[in-house]
Amino acid sequence: MKAKQFLWIDLAGFCNGMVLYAPVAILVRLNKGVSLSWFFYLQAILSFLIFLLEIPSGILTDKIGYKKSLILNQILLCLCKLIFLIGFGVTFFLLETIIEAIAATFSSGTIDAYIHSFCDSDNDLYTQEKAKFIAFGSTGFIVSTILFSLLYKQIKINGLIFV
Repeated sequence: MKAKQFLWIDLAGFCNGMVLYAPVAILVRLNKGVSLSWFFYLQAILSFLIFLLEIPSGILTDKIGYKKSLILNQILLCLCKLIFLIGFGVTFFLLETIIEAIAATFSSGTIDAYIHSFCDSDNDLYTQEKAKFIAFGSTGFIVSTILFSLLYKQIKINGLIFV
């Protein structure tokens, strides 16, 4: 059972690392009606909201459990991608930023606790599984960066929004 749980955790880490437009995030948002200054305002708002919501989301996670919290995180991240896909202008991207901040707070610390819950106080196993999760996330990001360069040649920036 543990191996299956770790596989799902690692798969989520890989998928979360897959951000095809990361190398040109500013350019994508500029093409979707967000000014350069607003891009940086949105990043500041994201950081502030994550700071502000960290403790309340932790309290909620303690009540609903790690698994439900992580599922909520993934649902909110999918909603962010949908808003990113259809959105245009600052209003949509402000909404995306707020939802992304909420999503981030539901995974921050929770993934560590969730992995630890399957390790039965075996710190070596926890360290190994946490490192594997991070490696899967990094691998997803590297794969998405390589795919980005291949896809960009074919579909340009606007096409990356749909990927």
